[in-house]
Amino acid sequence: MATHTANGAQPYPITYARRARNGTPVNASTYSDIANATNHIIAYRRKWLAQFANSVVPAGASGTLTSWRAYIHTGHHCKQIRGDFILCRPDNALAVDPVVAFALRDVGTGALVAASTTIHYGPIDAAATDVPDERIKTVMRIDGADFADDTDYWLQVYAYDYARIASASFWELGTLDGVVDDAITGAVDPRFAAGGPITDDQPLALAAAQTEIIRTNRPSLFSWSTYDATSNDHVGVTATNMLDLSSTTVTAATPGWYVNNLYHNTVSRTTVPVVFAVYASSTGIGGVNASLRLTDGTQTITIGSITASGWYTGTGLITAAAATKFDIHGFSDSASRTTHLYAATLFEYE
Repeated sequence: MATHTANGAQPYPITYARRARNGTPVNASTYSDIANATNHIIAYRRKWLAQFANSVVPAGASGTLTSWRAYIHTGHHCKQIRGDFILCRPDNALAVDPVVAFALRDVGTGALVAASTTIHYGPIDAAATDVPDERIKTVMRIDGADFADDTDYWLQVYAYDYARIASASFWELGTLDGVVDDAITGAVDPRFAAGGPITDDQPLALAAAQTEIIRTNRPSLFSWSTYDATSNDHVGVTATNMLDLSSTTVTAATPGWYVNNLYHNTVSRTTVPVVFAVYASSTGIGGVNASLRLTDGTQTITIGSITASGWYTGTGLITAAAATKFDIHGFSDSASRTTHLYAATLFEYE
């Protein structure tokens, strides 16, 4: 007669949510590596905030201008903002002390929050022109003691006394002292001891830091601005492209932006949350519901009730795709009301 004897060994333990497979403790050095990688991502994988490429104060233009502006959101652990400028020669016959600078302002009140270092680059004994071999590259910086991370700001560029800017780009920098993997200055403590306990707060700190990276370090998708006090204006109720002031539909040929946010969505959704911001105002007779909208012809984010000059924002979801063409249209509820657009920004959030 055949018999069967059950194995007397204990079954493998099964842990809830499989935090540790088969009861084997997590390797402390692995956690430490993940913490160090997270700290380095926070410190060095920074996002750009705004970029402009049309000439500011061209040769022969008037002197001091409050120039390009953008609506920005500083990322997690942002400690510095750097501006990279390409400058053209000032007008030697008129310039005395050309100066370039940028600043952060409160998006609601316009009050100054922080100012950059300034560049005084002086008149040059040559006629002012915009040819490439006469350009001067320079950088400026704002340090994080003056502003906060994970915060909305108005970024403003200044050109004084015939200073002439050909292009400018702004991006974030991380830690000020270069040390990112020490428990004192790092965002996450990397000191997991071999053979020691790994408490709940340690992996939770990693999860929190990585969540903040995803939520606030997402990129700017485009920035546009007039370079002086003028604006792009549209009168009436028909939704019209605010860049060419004539197109009423979105096509590949109309002025706008191709947005690439492929794979920027999360597992739970196919869309990406964005903030659409405009510096705008409206004037004229009739209703007060001037509006600006970002649209690809199907997806639309509309900002309404634009009245006094200032920043206005709207939020929405756009599909994650390799290249989606978006235009900005302006319209109002009165044939006699003018919509004024000075600047526009689109950036991802969460």
